[in-house]
Amino acid sequence: MHRQEVFQPFRNHPRFNELLENIFTVLDFFNSRMDAQRMNGEWSVEKVLEVIIINCHSWRGEGMKMFTQLCFTYEQESHPEEFFIPYVWQLVISRSSFSFNPSSLNLFPVDLPVKVSILFPQMF
Repeated sequence: MHRQEVFQPFRNHPRFNELLENIFTVLDFFNSRMDAQRMNGEWSVEKVLEVIIINCHSWRGEGMKMFTQLCFTYEQESHPEEFFIPYVWQLVISRSSFSFNPSSLNLFPVDLPVKVSILFPQMF
């Protein structure tokens, strides 16, 4: 409510139009409740929050647009192993208690603190 003018440039943007209609519906509801209070002097954060909390109980969401469930798809790259293999090994190394010399890894860079292992130094 404090900086609602930030949304104005996006109000007529086709990609955000429906979302912003919902945001402005909510803002209009609470702004009208704030205007009805006609408080003399400055509004404090606590007073604004109090008005919002009180009026939340009467909010019914009329006029809000319902959206269908968003759906995302994974589009596989031509060589996904270039990302996934180093990523998975990075997770294994960072979460395991294996003892080895990370500087001897050649598959991917290791950003872990270097701990030289006394046991099996040439294993990896």
